Amino acid sequence: MQRAVAVLGGGVSGLAACFYLARSSQVPKVRAGLSVGRLQRQTKTESLLSRAQTAVREHLGIVAQPSHTIVKVQKACIPQYTLGHWKHVENAEAFLEREQLPLSLVGASYRGVSVNDCISSSQVAVTKLLGRVS
Repeated sequence: MQRAVAVLGGGVSGLAACFYLARSSQVPKVRAGLSVGRLQRQTKTESLLSRAQTAVREHLGIVAQPSHTIVKVQKACIPQYTLGHWKHVENAEAFLEREQLPLSLVGASYRGVSVNDCISSSQVAVTKLLGRVS
């Protein structure tokens, strides 16, 4: 039987579970961003594992039991911007533009909290950079 690795990221819930299934020298890897819902503070890791296994079974069709599992709850992992954050970012960007400094502010520290936000801000920064270089 072929071994598979499935990594589930639970988004806001902060769930991350790894499943190592069967054994083989060839390891197909699957990364699925499946949400298992918001978690309560007292949720036990056994419950999280059970929910993740159910998600793997339902969404990926994998019914084999994992040989190894790791469950990690990442608390307070999403940036919480302070009041006025956006104005500070706008002021910083205006300063960089005015002084023509070769610096771009990208990533979750400045705008957005998700990987998609980071990718989007990077694309905008590269587009601006290419416009200046060309």
